[in-house]
Amino acid sequence: MGAQNFQHTIEADTPDEAFRALVADATAEWGHQDGYSGAINHKRSFRVLPISDATRKNPQPFIDRYRHEHVDKWDDWAYAIDLGAVTHVVHTPGPATRCTTTVVEPHTGPVRWETVYEITGNVFAHTPGEPIQFIQEGRATKTEAIKRAKELALTHQTTFRITVAKKPVHRETLEVTPKPPAVPKNGRRVTTHRWIFFGSAPD
Repeated sequence: MGAQNFQHTIEADTPDEAFRALVADATAEWGHQDGYSGAINHKRSFRVLPISDATRKNPQPFIDRYRHEHVDKWDDWAYAIDLGAVTHVVHTPGPATRCTTTVVEPHTGPVRWETVYEITGNVFAHTPGEPIQFIQEGRATKTEAIKRAKELALTHQTTFRITVAKKPVHRETLEVTPKPPAVPKNGRRVTTHRWIFFGSAPD
């Protein structure tokens, strides 16, 4: 059984977030292979090593020396160093903070609403791409129902449909859709950290 060195550079807000992402990528690419993938997904955790500002500017000699002197393929952990904060300018809007309301089906009958509403929409569970239908019913005014639907739309960042009914047939259907804010002319600044994870694992 041999050993395989690994080294990854990644940007993430925290070392935990970075480690989870690297393990997930390694598992997707190599699988578990009975625990001997030769990759970072063989490790159960990580240790962050303190480094100087000079090392941050040129980390590879430190990594090579530390790997030679301290790293073993049977370690339960990977090793991580923080290269410091990095800031990017992105030109995509942030999460929506307001909604637009559209009448999908105009009301029928007199505009006199009974305090009955239904809100429906598709929200995503933990598994991406698998929406589940959300339905909420209750008693409230039309204004209160729209307010509740907007809260749901902004929480789940998706469109919800409201039906306010006057039993049995008088009804109006509306949709509330998150409205992404305009992107600032010069983009918005996003700050995160750049990490290097390294180690050795059996293969």
